[in-house]
Amino acid sequence: MSRKIYNAGKLQVRYEKAASQGAAGKQDREELLAQADQDIEDEGAFVEINRDANELIDVHVLPSLHSMMENMYTIIDAETRRLMRQTVSGGGMDKVDSQHFGQLTRSICQLANLEHGIREQNQLDQISDDELKRLADIAYKKLKGKSK
Repeated sequence: MSRKIYNAGKLQVRYEKAASQGAAGKQDREELLAQADQDIEDEGAFVEINRDANELIDVHVLPSLHSMMENMYTIIDAETRRLMRQTVSGGGMDKVDSQHFGQLTRSICQLANLEHGIREQNQLDQISDDELKRLADIAYKKLKGKSK
């Protein structure tokens, strides 16, 4: 499917002698690095394995579950603080604010339960290597039996 690159010397970037002699300024270095990146990209386009890379490689960046939950906690915290400032200033909570506070309370309970469930499911970090190998062998044997 893919071919090995036997002559990787083609991808080497050659700097001009003038740039390597003496102290180049910051802008010169940035220009050299930009030129080097461009040279590598241009020469890499001629390598057969890279021609169809965009079609062969499908890259997706998945959002971090930890950062999403942290954002949810931040939003709930901000809304709770807003309600607290409103009640401390003497306004109290009306019916709508009470319902909103109830929704925030339920949301934080659901998030805590979800986080607890995720931690329970992620036991691979806690399993010893020997136990993990044993479980992998069992799974492999089960999958091998199903494929026949």
